[in-house]
Amino acid sequence: MLPSSMYKQHIKKSNWEANPAQLAVVHILDKYSSKINSTWYYRILPHKKFKQGVYLHGNVGCGKTSLLEIFYRSLKTTAKSRMHFHIFMEYIQDRMNQCKGIKEPIRYIVKHFSRENRVLFLDEFIIQDITNAMLIRKILSYAAEYNIFIITTSNDTPTSLYKNGINTELFQPAIDLITNSYEIIELDSDLDYRTENSCSNKNYYHPVTKKTNELLLQQFQNISGKHINTENNIIIKKRPIHTIKNSNNCIWLNFNDLVKTPRSHSDYQILSERFQTIIISNLRPIKKSEKNIIYNFCYFIDICYDRKVRVIISASCNIKNIFQTSASPIARTLSRLYEMQQI
Repeated sequence: MLPSSMYKQHIKKSNWEANPAQLAVVHILDKYSSKINSTWYYRILPHKKFKQGVYLHGNVGCGKTSLLEIFYRSLKTTAKSRMHFHIFMEYIQDRMNQCKGIKEPIRYIVKHFSRENRVLFLDEFIIQDITNAMLIRKILSYAAEYNIFIITTSNDTPTSLYKNGINTELFQPAIDLITNSYEIIELDSDLDYRTENSCSNKNYYHPVTKKTNELLLQQFQNISGKHINTENNIIIKKRPIHTIKNSNNCIWLNFNDLVKTPRSHSDYQILSERFQTIIISNLRPIKKSEKNIIYNFCYFIDICYDRKVRVIISASCNIKNIFQTSASPIARTLSRLYEMQQI
């Protein structure tokens, strides 16, 4: 089924009003879905006759991820992968650690990846440091060489990626490749469906009071049933994480234990794979100077959102006052927190 047909079917089932901007995008995606679903697309025709990928950008919460999911489901091939951008970069880093001694590790990794993946979906493309900037520059180049079709979503235009970063000129070849070889699509919608559809705070409690803690305990017990563990610490990557409580499918953490101690993206990935619900106590306003905490919390919410993990939070502030700065990932995180109240 074409993406446009799947979109209309989804609208009908959900009783939503069709968004003209979204409809325009899925009609563009139709042609790529048809080509990729044709058995001869990658086997006979020279790949250079077609765009190397699709770069879909637009405002926070305008529906990019939903359209990505529809396009993914429209493809018949099993030679496809969908990852959040952060998770993909973790995958690359892990593979690089296994490729020590190989002359061109990124080429080697992409070449082997291409044997099982002809289409790669990357959600939330964002460049925040020079390390990722240089890695993604090589990845995109080798993906083109090995005929991997990439579709990605971003809040930024290609020319705004890594804007004002360190040594931005080193990333310019990647911007040029995207601009020249990808179909650039803007999802031009001012609606944020996450905040529009948020009508309750059943997963977000503030301020923190005795009653709030009682509600979190009740939530934990309802979710966990009889499967509550007696050990308060869990081990991730040989490091203990202190928990308030944990069970087979739910973990209850203090905010500082989640983000203030040294954490990596893979820690949050493991938590999201192991637990269906994550409860966070004592979230408080995050200062502008607390950059590591800002990015850790944003990464955590991104991963939970992507994996559809329920997140229940008690906080001393409402959602809109969590961050005391406007760094690039924050608008997306706030939007997703509003939407996640409906899980």
